[in-house]
Amino acid sequence: MTDTADEPREQDASPEGLVRRARTVRARAYAPYSGFHVGAVVLTVSGATFEGVNVENVSYRLTTCAEQTALAAMCAAGAREEVVAVAVAGDGDAPCTPCGACRQTIAEFGPRAVVHATGARGPVHSHRIDVLLPDAFTPARLAAGAQAAPAPTAAASLDDPPAAAGTEEVPRGGA
Repeated sequence: MTDTADEPREQDASPEGLVRRARTVRARAYAPYSGFHVGAVVLTVSGATFEGVNVENVSYRLTTCAEQTALAAMCAAGAREEVVAVAVAGDGDAPCTPCGACRQTIAEFGPRAVVHATGARGPVHSHRIDVLLPDAFTPARLAAGAQAAPAPTAAASLDDPPAAAGTEEVPRGGA
């Protein structure tokens, strides 16, 4: 296998190996604005691994986290299997834990995944994603809500005045 971020890699799947790779790959991050480099490695149930780095944008909101880049690389490669581990390494000594959006994305692909968070040096903190994100919004929860939701009665018009607090909106117009 070649050494590219868009192809699965099947090596170094131990927690220590994943952390070592995440620390190494963070050097490829594009972080000209914050200067904070993050690398991530995702391990699937079959042993395939995918790497990602943070990619900043001058419009900060458009920045992509390393964890999401690695998961996107997994999807782009066609892998649709459960993620069992994610290693995340940031600059400095303190562990770099995933942000809330990344926790939600990791839970989507690996509801029982173990996250190994570390810095460029220093300790590694390992926790299951359900500990880092208790009560995650999951596909099962979405399906349960969709089945229980009542059918909408009528769409409100933008010209309709807002309902007073504590009152129900009543559909206007004919049937």
